Amino acid sequence: MTTTANILSKKAVLASLNISRWTARALDQRVTDEVHKKHGTTSEAGRYWKRLIDKSALTDIGSAATEARNYHYHHSLPWLDTGARVLPSDLYLDYAKEMQRLRNAFNTAADEFAAAYPEYIKKAKRDLNGMFDADDYPKASEVRALFAFDFHILPCPDLGKDFRIAVGNEFVDDIRRDLEKKMGGVMEAGLAECAERITKTVGHMAEKLRAYKKPDDDKAEGTFRDSLVENVRELAGLLPSFNLFGDSKFTAVIERINEKLCAIDAGDLRDDEKARLAVAKAAESIVRDVSAYI
Repeated sequence: MTTTANILSKKAVLASLNISRWTARALDQRVTDEVHKKHGTTSEAGRYWKRLIDKSALTDIGSAATEARNYHYHHSLPWLDTGARVLPSDLYLDYAKEMQRLRNAFNTAADEFAAAYPEYIKKAKRDLNGMFDADDYPKASEVRALFAFDFHILPCPDLGKDFRIAVGNEFVDDIRRDLEKKMGGVMEAGLAECAERITKTVGHMAEKLRAYKKPDDDKAEGTFRDSLVENVRELAGLLPSFNLFGDSKFTAVIERINEKLCAIDAGDLRDDEKARLAVAKAAESIVRDVSAYI
């Protein structure tokens, strides 16, 4: 019997991303108490958090981490509450390649930060002056270990082949049914997230196209960038991989997005009012239909 779990095990894997960073921030209780006393407030009025290192020193590390998280979420769908996400198998190679690139960028930036860490502390001592406290800082020999980047790929469970549990047989069917119900929730959550992405991206296209005005003798109003169309095309390229369960309505929506929204370049949409309004109308129709069936 084909089940939701069987389909997932054949068409997707589980991807988890774990990134940790030193925040380089610390609560200054002494300054906090001084502020409370000066203004006659209670201890719950607020807290003073100080930046321990010039924020520019951590920019490259933060950029790699943010880019990795965005890529991870953009190319995957929800999975239960374990922290892992469903990654369609046909996106795996691109995903792994990009994650490796970003991990290398993160590690290189972390290595460079750790090497320059003693100098950053010297600068912080000058910048913070009386608020500098050496106890706020990890040791130079330990600071690199505070930065970590890793991603893991695991197979989705197959209740037909991989289900093994050491309990009495009378419980096995109940456990299988419960897990299959949870897998159904995964399917619904995946479709719901796709609907949200369509609503956000396609809805934004409709709004921008409706707002654009180009009088013959005047400067255009409500201008939009080429990325307005490029973002819709990029979404349309991802959506087939997310249709893991072959939902026919979802397939029809993807076809409409490609046919009605992706065929005309942004420059032509700026120049051709009739085409612009037709695409806006089609985008609005797609958003309405997506909201109705998911």
